[in-house]
Amino acid sequence: MEFNDFVKKMIHKGIPSEVFKYMRIDDYLFNTLEKGELWFSSPLNFNDPFDCQLNDQTEWTLSEMVEYLNSINIPKDKMDLFLSEYHSPELFSQYFTKQMKSIISTMGVTCFTISPKNMIMWSHYGNSHTGVCLKFDMRKDLDFFKQSFMVDYSSDYPKYDYIQNRGFATVLSMTTKSEHWSYENEVRTIRTKGNKAYAFDKNSLTEIIFGVKADDQNIKLVIDKCQNNGYNNLEFKKIVFKPMSFDIEIISL
Repeated sequence: MEFNDFVKKMIHKGIPSEVFKYMRIDDYLFNTLEKGELWFSSPLNFNDPFDCQLNDQTEWTLSEMVEYLNSINIPKDKMDLFLSEYHSPELFSQYFTKQMKSIISTMGVTCFTISPKNMIMWSHYGNSHTGVCLKFDMRKDLDFFKQSFMVDYSSDYPKYDYIQNRGFATVLSMTTKSEHWSYENEVRTIRTKGNKAYAFDKNSLTEIIFGVKADDQNIKLVIDKCQNNGYNNLEFKKIVFKPMSFDIEIISL
């Protein structure tokens, strides 16, 4: 896949202007609201063992290996040393996979989704419906959300060629997952350095939606925290059951 094709695919998938983040009501949420920051985790901490683990599968030939090394102007003595260690196409591919994963391990990701009414997400990430779902308007903080991508879910293990995909191999790896996870409808925002918090514009947080099992005391604590920390145009809503249905709806508080 060429880089332009990749970009077109991302645009075609249509990242929505509003994204959602399910969270527990705990000290981390209160710290997020107080400071106006979201934590960007290292991909090494993700719960999917296949996440960000794509391997270079190029069927290298010796001439292609040499051609590539010449293209990056590696000195002859270093080329000979490199080829003595990575002397086979398989080892050559493993080298690029190792390099890419080393880069990814230092990067950061925070995750969103496209719907506040996902029952499974409420169960998994909203603390069994007792937590919250934060709604962000990406248009109100373009700098924070500028490196955002829809995750692509696939039934086939993707094949990538480091040479052909060079320049966006890390993004390709970080935005490709098994279709087993497709229910998440995930949007990922990426930073070059991970395991740290990044500030967002508090005006971009436009709604907080409480789970159907969120208790009144926690609801009050969250609302008080927001009102005391500069969220002037924030709406508070709650999930409720639709009568005689396996569905839910959102009402204003």
